[in-house]
Amino acid sequence: MKNTPKQSLINFFRFSSLKTTIMGLFLPVIVIFVILIGFLSYWIAAGQIRKSTYINISDMVAQDANYLNERLGATFEQLEALQNDIDTLTIIQHLDGREYGTFIPEDYVTMDHSLKKIFLTYNSMFDSLLVDFNDGKFFLYENDRWATKINFSYADWRTHFTNSPSDYYWWNLHRDPIFICPGSQERVISLFKLYGNPMTKVKGIILFNLRADFFREVLNKVQISKNGYLMIFSNDGTMVFKNVAPYARVDSHRILKLIGDNPAGTLWIRS
Repeated sequence: MKNTPKQSLINFFRFSSLKTTIMGLFLPVIVIFVILIGFLSYWIAAGQIRKSTYINISDMVAQDANYLNERLGATFEQLEALQNDIDTLTIIQHLDGREYGTFIPEDYVTMDHSLKKIFLTYNSMFDSLLVDFNDGKFFLYENDRWATKINFSYADWRTHFTNSPSDYYWWNLHRDPIFICPGSQERVISLFKLYGNPMTKVKGIILFNLRADFFREVLNKVQISKNGYLMIFSNDGTMVFKNVAPYARVDSHRILKLIGDNPAGTLWIRS
């Protein structure tokens, strides 16, 4: 039996009402579910990205730290080898002998050869080298920069550096006080060995000045964030090259206090 127009209209409204009810009940749930899935997907993806970023940064920092350890270890080995070299010991014996301050040309030739070899091998890292005994009685250097004056005072350096039983010292980033260049405020990092004291017959220094640019390139290579940066710190100062917002700067005094409270470190030397 066919529906009358009135019955068809009633059925239409009943169907529409049921459809509207279903849509009213389930559509918000579906929308909320979609939003929730999207949020969870974003949260999981963001977490994975953060984790991956932290791992990548950690790996890069570890690689740079290992690289610096290797390079600085090799530098110290060169300093140790040079100060124990037979040619260096011969020069010291000549200074300490009865014929005070008497050298033969071979003393200068062999030491000059040793300095040139070290300087050329580590040229990307070394700024200058200096060997000075007995206030210039024996004096040699290697340097890429044209210096109008070379100013080294053993007494001044010995006054400031006295607390190492082995007389090996590290001087963090500073203006070069030895190789004076016109119009230049070159900054270096110094690794050196001091000999004797102002009262001994033999006194002097073997000095390796390291390039600030070498450390700048290594420390600035890792892109942590806009105001994130790497630094090298020791008990005589900090080494930072990146310009960051004031609020992101680390208090060097606090770091140095932490170093003093919790000293730690290892250096392996092969000989």
